[in-house]
Amino acid sequence: MLTRVESCSTLEACCVQRYYGKSLPFGAESFTPQNIGWLSIDQALADYASLLVFFEDLLCVDVRCPVITFGGSYGGMLSAFMRYKFPNLVDGAIAASAPIFQVAGVHSGEQFFQAVTKDFRDCAASVQKAFNILDQWYREGPAESVSNFKGYFNSLKEGSEMIPPTRLHPINERSKVGVNLSIMDALTGICKIQDSLGICHPVNNHKEYRHLLLWIRNAFVMSAMMDYPYPTDFMGKFPAYPVKEMCKRILSASDPVCGLRNALELTYNSVGTEQCFDTWKQFVECSDPTGCGTGPAADAWDYQCCTEMNLEGGSNGQSDMFPNLPFNKEMRDFYCMSTWKVKPRRDWLRTNFWGCSIHYASNIIFSNGDLDPWSQGGVLHNVSGAYAVWIEGGAHHLDLRSQNPNDPYSVINARRFHQFMIQTWLNESVSPKKNKRSSEPSCAPKPERDWLHRRPNHIPLEHPLGLRNWKTVN
Repeated sequence: MLTRVESCSTLEACCVQRYYGKSLPFGAESFTPQNIGWLSIDQALADYASLLVFFEDLLCVDVRCPVITFGGSYGGMLSAFMRYKFPNLVDGAIAASAPIFQVAGVHSGEQFFQAVTKDFRDCAASVQKAFNILDQWYREGPAESVSNFKGYFNSLKEGSEMIPPTRLHPINERSKVGVNLSIMDALTGICKIQDSLGICHPVNNHKEYRHLLLWIRNAFVMSAMMDYPYPTDFMGKFPAYPVKEMCKRILSASDPVCGLRNALELTYNSVGTEQCFDTWKQFVECSDPTGCGTGPAADAWDYQCCTEMNLEGGSNGQSDMFPNLPFNKEMRDFYCMSTWKVKPRRDWLRTNFWGCSIHYASNIIFSNGDLDPWSQGGVLHNVSGAYAVWIEGGAHHLDLRSQNPNDPYSVINARRFHQFMIQTWLNESVSPKKNKRSSEPSCAPKPERDWLHRRPNHIPLEHPLGLRNWKTVN
């Protein structure tokens, strides 16, 4: 997108929102409870507006400089919201893959995982079989048996050379010691999970098993979002069309679980340097069931999903290919209070950013691709001055990425429409009537011309605000 913008002889500014990247207002203490409260969409928009005013005063002395905002995903939401809130500063906005309806709680959160399943429709049945096998294995080794076994095993005299079963040292250790075979047999299922998936740590209880399932689900989410027609290292190192590649690995394997592991390699070990999967390092559960990522940026997004973004919902195993992993209102309230000491404001985005009432918007392009699971939570139809662009074969904000020979024609056409509308907005903005800056501020009082500043005896009979029966005062 920047390549196309540069052809217009413009100034491009890429602004990092507070609490993301290196923009930490309190340094290392930015994410403490007493400091993180300054993280919100309103604060971010105010920062951007202040920056635009600064640039206009610095660079645009005699004329008004038109402004076009761009953004993808959450950035696409901010781009649209800037046009909502500051139409005096922003002349147009490109909002790519911006799920403004879903985060406002207008749409069900479960539709996201239904969309991911649709992307993987060629191998969804095999994925479900793999999950069913994992569930059967987990039930073979209940949590209490694992705990009892560890205590018994560690108490053995042989001690140092005896280690609990792991991926590298499985159940064949039973031949060295006189371990009760009934306990070992109860652990067979849990060891199968660890051995078959290649995870670093055994699954000892329901919490750890649930985290494992979330980790697996996250791999499919990432590939669905990054389903570009060429290799990319954005949000991970992925080949071209990673969804097709994952399905290929799943369907070509000897059994569903083996295929599942091969597919997970694509997301979590694409470079091939990992000896085993550290599920707790590679995935951190948060208030966004679709995943927050890792690192400080993940903390910032986690907080915003606790305060503003409504991403309640999960997979149910009926309308999608994943296990039943809900994330409902009660679960979100508990998590956010225990983690950030905050209570979600579920209706705030509807109130503050219009909800479904976007027919008041103008000069905004909402673009979405049919491969992007976020698309169903965005604007899919033209509304008043807001345009909806549908991109066949498009993944997450593909239209904002650099041009590539493998780009589908639909995204090439979408970019052309972006350019056409941007030029239209710029032409409207630089028209003589809008472009010249008056030497006298428009907000300055004009007593002789503005009825609001007249003396009472100048109030007209027909009140400008529609009030009638006004009388002049002599």
